[in-house]
Amino acid sequence: MKHPSGNRIIDILCIAVITITVLFVSYVMVRVCICDRFTVSGCSMNPTLDDGEQVYVNKILLGGRIYTNFDFTEGRLECFRLPGIRRMRRGDVAVINNPYPDHWGTVGFRINEVLVKRCVGLPGDTVIISNGYLSGIPGGHISASMFGNEMMMTEVPDSVLDGRGCLKAGFFAGEQGRWTIRDLGPVVIPGKGETIVLDSMAVNRYRWVLEYELQGGALPEGSEYIFRKNWYFFMGDNVLNSKDSRYFGFVPEEYVVGILFGNY
Repeated sequence: MKHPSGNRIIDILCIAVITITVLFVSYVMVRVCICDRFTVSGCSMNPTLDDGEQVYVNKILLGGRIYTNFDFTEGRLECFRLPGIRRMRRGDVAVINNPYPDHWGTVGFRINEVLVKRCVGLPGDTVIISNGYLSGIPGGHISASMFGNEMMMTEVPDSVLDGRGCLKAGFFAGEQGRWTIRDLGPVVIPGKGETIVLDSMAVNRYRWVLEYELQGGALPEGSEYIFRKNWYFFMGDNVLNSKDSRYFGFVPEEYVVGILFGNY
């Protein structure tokens, strides 16, 4: 009975290592550039998505993100995006990294902390929520699914919202001393190349945006400022039980992981 020679065993091991390496690289490339899977946690996207539901993210549309620094201990995201097919659209449901994992008002990054939300505002858009009605959305209303699909936010009393701790609009609550999730804005979403005059109100409203873009540089109050990045406004479909841009503010473009497959 013949036994494999030493060289033959080495050849077999080399082929096995190469095969495993190719499969692993292919798996990583698919997740980075083409598609990835996530599990929905919580009810913030009810009734569109349920807790525990598996969703798949299309990374070809916007272009996959390539990390340029894998040291996330400082809470910073450093990456570039591959060329994509199109830009984000209003109504797209996307997976995003939580831009404020520690506390609202300071942009941070944790690689495995993600949210599933719907894009309702693009760079340069003006967001206005008036008596529960959101500008720029087909149909014009924000649903209150936890009270039944037939009931809109306009029909939910302030006392009910306040009792559930969801009336005040988080970081935006201090604006004008009156902003809530029922009445908010107008507020302009920062867009790359857009210019604003940094008076005291603008500095207060965009402080966390400026701090993120300037990376610790001094805030140039009193002068004009040109935004360096695109930002978005995201909301959950279950608007009475979703912590989203109404509370924590705008989401930088690089924090968008990708758009969900399917018609949502």
